[in-house]
Amino acid sequence: MTGKLTKALGVANVSRLRRANLRRIRDRFGITMQRTVQELNGESWLELEEASPIAQQVMSSRSFGQRVESLHELKEAVSYHAANAAQRLRKQGLFAGAVFVFIQTSPFDQAEFYGRTETVVLPAPTECSLQITNAALWLLKKGIGRKCITRKRE
Repeated sequence: MTGKLTKALGVANVSRLRRANLRRIRDRFGITMQRTVQELNGESWLELEEASPIAQQVMSSRSFGQRVESLHELKEAVSYHAANAAQRLRKQGLFAGAVFVFIQTSPFDQAEFYGRTETVVLPAPTECSLQITNAALWLLKKGIGRKCITRKRE
């Protein structure tokens, strides 16, 4: 219990909160606290979701414990995460309409910070790991990762 409840209403535990005057609770703390008290008394105000809502996006990301020193290492990491995201899409019965790649250097590194994002819209929605991975690698080839690797060597 918060100190405000204890001082304002003499409510020191949940049992007393359940018996508190709803009008006083609402006047002092607002509708959210009133509904909380009503929930404690068995009145349902919030519907529980029977199923999780459908995801609007699937993301797979990773921070590296050490510097990525080559474009080859970066390609491997991006390929892994693209395939991982595609697998999660399939498990959820979803399709990707676009691929988004985000790359940045460590903000704690002494080298100049670099961060960049790129998105490619796919010609048709897909759940195919190969198509999603190829799209992500195309973004790397387009140049999103080269400057990141170059800056880390300086």
